[in-house]
Amino acid sequence: MNRGPTLPTQRRHPGADSSRWLFSLVAAFFLFLTGIALVAAFQITPPQPAEEVGKDTCLTCHGPFDQLAEKTKDFQTPAGETLTPHRHIPHDTLTDEAIPECLKCHQPQPHPIPPEEKDIAAAKAREKPNLELCYSCHHIREFISCKTCHQGKGG
Repeated sequence: MNRGPTLPTQRRHPGADSSRWLFSLVAAFFLFLTGIALVAAFQITPPQPAEEVGKDTCLTCHGPFDQLAEKTKDFQTPAGETLTPHRHIPHDTLTDEAIPECLKCHQPQPHPIPPEEKDIAAAKAREKPNLELCYSCHHIREFISCKTCHQGKGG
């Protein structure tokens, strides 16, 4: 079968190279967007960073604050004192604004709570609260009235 004479060079359409380049660019971009969409579709929403979780979020389940304070009234400090660590700061200001942020003393809990930590004893064993916020005022690491050490201070 004779196809006729072959030409040493084939003539190309003047815009053929740019068309192929543009097609390759569009195809690559489409594949990129498809990959992002697939990753987003199968990705689990990451937990909220601790800085974004406020006391209102915590008190939705653990509150209201006065009941939380009552539930923890038998807390034992490292010095052996029994008191509730859930206090307004300053203590004589009983407003919502005076409720300290929970994450100043507590590590955020995993939500939903794992089955092995659903009972109170397991949850308490997992975490001991940090009392450094308390010690910023109770600087001798004892929970006594200010006026015990400082003249002219309130209790």
